This record gives sequence, structure tokens and C-alpha cells, in this order.
Amino acid sequence: MTTPIIMRTTERHSFKRCQQRWWWGWRMGLQPKQEDTKLWFGQGIHAALADWYQHGTDRGEHPVKTWAKWAKGEKAFLKTRGVDPNETEWVDAVELGANMLYEYTMEYGEDDQWSFIATEQPVQAKITTPDAPGGYVIYTATFDGVFVNLEDETTWLLENKTAASLPSTGYLELDDQASSYLMMAENTLKHQGLLAQKDRIDGILYNFLRKAMKDDRPQNEFGQYLNKNGTVSKNQPKPLFMRHPVWRSDSQRMMQRQHVIDEAMQMLAIRSKQQRPTKTPTKDCAWDCPFFQMCQLHESGDDWKDFRDAMYVKRDPYTDHRLALKSA
Repeated sequence: MTTPIIMRTTERHSFKRCQQRWWWGWRMGLQPKQEDTKLWFGQGIHAALADWYQHGTDRGEHPVKTWAKWAKGEKAFLKTRGVDPNETEWVDAVELGANMLYEYTMEYGEDDQWSFIATEQPVQAKITTPDAPGGYVIYTATFDGVFVNLEDETTWLLENKTAASLPSTGYLELDDQASSYLMMAENTLKHQGLLAQKDRIDGILYNFLRKAMKDDRPQNEFGQYLNKNGTVSKNQPKPLFMRHPVWRSDSQRMMQRQHVIDEAMQMLAIRSKQQRPTKTPTKDCAWDCPFFQMCQLHESGDDWKDFRDAMYVKRDPYTDHRLALKSA
């Protein structure tokens, strides 16, 4: 029996960022022995929001309480932007997460206008790719949620994101991670009977939470933050949150499917040794890539394997989805 190839959405992101990074992380299964604080932090925020948004308009345990359970016993610090945007400061990650989630619920309340069809649901689909073993790739993902906005009866895929700073939104029109979630979520929910065949998910709502503490300086009657002498500060804080909707047309959905097929073919070429993985070095590698130091050794021809064996462990990045396939 042919074992199907599994491809994950986060894997696609890694592959397009740098093929060598993808090879080490997804094909060799390397993972740093010391957990990445940024990754742990983002997972905790997602878990808190997943427990908060229940089916329909029901809301679960307050996100701050869920966060406290998630972060219990952790000692970690994150670098954030201070009051002066040109300066950074280190803050306690546990305190930061609690502060962010408290301010989030103060900003949006219970989002009574959002009625959820599904939350935090894993999905999978067969993507036909002739050169793959068996003729297809199992494409897997987990989406944050799908809800109906009761104010205008539109349906949205929710994409929660934490960020050091709120981004410009132009790139979101081309964001293929959430777009692939939408493509798969719509088909899955229709198959489950949770979405009528005639209905559709109208687009993606990006829900950004900035990794920053609430500014505790005094404010005047106009909401402007003040210096100690009572004058208006030249450094006014950026918003802590941002929600940005992106609509998706039928042609964009078809294009997304083609992107998945094209990338699967490229991955298969490297898997089968028809091509070698290439590197994509950028100024962000030092902070963005878990293999940066090993890559430097690899590039210089030094014994990078000793570093690999000392600093990384091997794991199967597809474990959860393999179990899901067996139980399906």
C-alpha cells in the first residue's frame, strides 16, 4: 500500500521562505531543543481565543484564565516596542499575554455579532498531483474559526495573528496561508452539513493582536497620552488591535488550488532528489530562522552535523495529521 504524502500549510510557508530551512525542519524533522518563546507565546494566545469563541454566540472561559493555565510555571521574556517606537524593551511573556487578552476583551467585548459555525477545526483534502505516490497529496490544515456576522449575514474565516507591530495590509490580498484555509474549510463544512451547498465563506477576517502592554501614561480629554509635566507626548502609542477583512472571489480560490499543486510538485522534485534544496538568505535569518547558526556552519563547510546533533532533536512534524488520517 502506497503511503500518501502529507503537506501542511505551515510547511508551505517554510518551503517558500527557504527550501533548506524546509528540508531541515520538515524532511529531517529537526526542532531546537530549547523551545522558541515566540512560537510558544503565539500558540498560547491561539489556545485562549479558541476556548473563548464557542459555537454560535456562546463564549467560554475568559481568555485570561485560559492563558493562565497555559502559561503556568513558564519563565520567558519577549522583546517588544516601548513607548518610543525606536526603542525596544524586554517584558515578562506571561504578564504580556494576560495583558493583551484582557485589553482584547475590553476592546471587543464578547463579539455578540459573531455566531460561530466551527472553531479550531483540523481539515484535510486530497490534491490531485500525478507525480505523487498514489496520484495525490494529502493537504492538511487547522483553521481558527468560521462565523456568520449577524449584522450583515456575511460569513468569514477568522485568522488570529500576533505581531510585534501591526502590519500594512496590502500583502494580505496575496496571503496564501489563510486563503488555503478558506478553500478547505468551505468544502469541509458543506460536507459536514454545517454550511449549505448554496452558501459560501465570503472572505477572511484577519484579527491582529499586537505584542505590547497597554500604555499606562495619563491621557487628556481627547485621549492623547501625556508627559509627566502634563504636555502632550510626541510618542502616541499605536493601536493594540486591528481587524482587516479580505474578500475572496471564485477565481482567487481556483488560483490558490493551483498554487498548492505547483508547490507540491516542487517539493516532490526535491524529495525525489531531482533537485537540491536552495537557500534564501535575508537580513531576517538571524532572528527568523531556527537553523541560522547551523546554516552558517553548513555554508562554510565546517562540521555542522555535530552542531545539529547537540542543538536539535528529531520529531515527526506530521504526527497529529497521521493520527487523524488513521481515525478518518
